[in-house]
Amino acid sequence: MSAFPESTFRSIVRERGVVTTMVSGGTVRGGVGGTPAGGLLTWLRELELKTPRGEKSAGGSLSDTKFVPKSFLEASLPVIQELVGALWDTDGCIFRFTKSPEGRGATYKTISIQLAEDVRFLLLRLGVPTSISQLPYEARKGSRLAYQISVTDTVRFAEMLNGHLHHGGKAAEVALMAGLGKDMHSRARRLGSHLPVGIIQDLVRESGVSVRPVFEAAGLPRAMMSRAGMNHVGYGNQVRLALALDSPKLHRLTAVQWVKVVSQEAAAADELVFEIAVDGVHSIIVNGVAVRTLER
Repeated sequence: MSAFPESTFRSIVRERGVVTTMVSGGTVRGGVGGTPAGGLLTWLRELELKTPRGEKSAGGSLSDTKFVPKSFLEASLPVIQELVGALWDTDGCIFRFTKSPEGRGATYKTISIQLAEDVRFLLLRLGVPTSISQLPYEARKGSRLAYQISVTDTVRFAEMLNGHLHHGGKAAEVALMAGLGKDMHSRARRLGSHLPVGIIQDLVRESGVSVRPVFEAAGLPRAMMSRAGMNHVGYGNQVRLALALDSPKLHRLTAVQWVKVVSQEAAAADELVFEIAVDGVHSIIVNGVAVRTLER
């Protein structure tokens, strides 16, 4: 606010702790119809968040055309933390999906597909993985399509955003999540969240313990203790094993959504394709999908 000394800011706390900030510019009338614009309005126009000077309306993006300006997508991590915190203050949600204190989740909903992708990108820069789903949204003008971003690593989410939310209830929930630390387990979608049992068994052995006592301590069936038995371990059992083993690797894997490839389409014959090689671990994240590069 100090960057715009000619503007006066006044905040009002409304229902459910929502804070509305009103801006007045003293003698500056806002630049509607060609009148002079204050520094704040000029800056918002540079970001393309407000209509250009000379337009009849001083409005900006509509609900379904909202976006995050490029300069903020490329901003430093402290700036991104404040921005994502502000976004969660308004349209974000912190909720409980189990009765235990550890069972908390975080989602963000918008009817702008561009804003949804931008928020996912910002979270990825903070090291927070997410999934996105489409949901019906009832608006005044009829049913619309909304895009919901679900955080799949609530531990990392809390670490990066604790202290950056200002909505009383949400800030308190994130602070509690951060205090729980490793006791928090990430919420993954139940469909497509099954891990091959061999991966789980290998992680148990890496920890220097036997498979059987750990599986028994987590209350898992005997069929999971052998590769010849059950082929996959579901999300709930992954969480129980992660807590029983106290394994950071297994905690991280609960945030991965495993899905089968349902189809393949050949690219155009004349399309230019670039291939890269990554030193060391050959897996990278591309558009939210884990892929593996060729070893050379």
